[in-house]
Amino acid sequence: MATAWYKQVNPPQRKALFSAWLGYVFDGFDFMMIFYILHIIKADLGITDIQATLIGTVAFIARPIGGGFFGAMADKYGRKPMMMWAIFIYSVGTGLSGIATNLYMLAVCRFIVGLGMSGEYACASTYAVESWPKNLQSKASAFLACYQFY
Repeated sequence: MATAWYKQVNPPQRKALFSAWLGYVFDGFDFMMIFYILHIIKADLGITDIQATLIGTVAFIARPIGGGFFGAMADKYGRKPMMMWAIFIYSVGTGLSGIATNLYMLAVCRFIVGLGMSGEYACASTYAVESWPKNLQSKASAFLACYQFY
């Protein structure tokens, strides 16, 4: 008789998946929150609609760069340490965004956020999936993909 799939996953493996998911929640919250408060930022910094689009765009531009960089570094130095660095970097970018005094300073901060976010995604998803048993890695990947927006 086959063992239920969830009994094949031990607590550290569950924690790895949960921490990857939690990272998605926090970076997704940060990434979307900027758009919800953009009207406040525009008024505070005195910028136009066109200039405000720069704030969201620079994070998108940074994502492939950060994902590629952190993915390569994770292969070299390990998934977990690079995941922690990526979380640190997007946290610093988020904190600095709160004290930005002009459009360009905020754009640089959002670029840093984009680098860290995609790095966290690249490292955390791989770390979590690789920690699960070989026969359940597709299931772990599906959990991350399906539940990252909830």
